[in-house]
Order: sequence, then C-alpha cells, then structure tokens
Amino acid sequence: MNSPIMRWILVIVWMGVIFAFSHQANSSEKTAVVFGGFNIFARKLGHISEFGALYLLLRQALRKHIDIKKATYLAVLLAILYAASDEWHQSFVPGRSACVEDVMLDSSAVLVAFFCTGWIDKIFEKLKGARN
Repeated sequence: MNSPIMRWILVIVWMGVIFAFSHQANSSEKTAVVFGGFNIFARKLGHISEFGALYLLLRQALRKHIDIKKATYLAVLLAILYAASDEWHQSFVPGRSACVEDVMLDSSAVLVAFFCTGWIDKIFEKLKGARN
C-alpha cells in the first residue's frame, strides 16, 4: 500500500470507526452483557488498541509527505488531539460521558506505540547498516 491517498483513506476510515464506537448510547450496559466481569478491562483494551492503531496509521500517512521524525511527532499530536475530541464528542451521547482518565489512557497508548516504533526503527537501521 504505497498510495498516499489510500493511507489517508485508512486514517479517515479508522477515525470513523472510533467515532462510531463512541457514538453508541449506553454502550457500557451493552458491552457488560458480552464481557460480564471483564467489561471494564475489555473497554479499556479497546481504547488502547483504537488509539495505538490511529497513531500508526497517521504516522504512515504523514511520512509520505514529511520526514519520518516530523511525521512521528505530528502523528502523536494528532492522535492525542483526536482522543480528546473523541471524549468531548461522548459528552453529547446519551448514557456516555467525557472522562479525562480515558484521554490519558488513549494518550498512553499513543506514547507506547510511539516508543515501540522508535525502537523498531532503530533495529531496522542497525540491520540495514549491517547489510551495507
């Protein structure tokens, strides 16, 4: 998937998926039926995976336009801003509320993905240098 347009389409689709999950009224009661005692864990795991993936998609889309370092930092900023806007959006959905702790959790997921990609990039740089 080398097309810059396709990369941005994936970002927009993923943001739409996050928006759709956030727009479900009274979602906690619905997921409690499915996950029972693991409901809170499952919901928090959802936050982590949603925003970790958003960071990765943003980074890939941005790196087609700007250098990798700028793309990485801008992806972090945009993903965290989207996390904050997502919580604000939830404040308008019946049975949902905005929660600062969720923004912090989402931001933590973005930062973990950021550190992991940095670590992986360094490994690939070393491997690439060893080949040359």
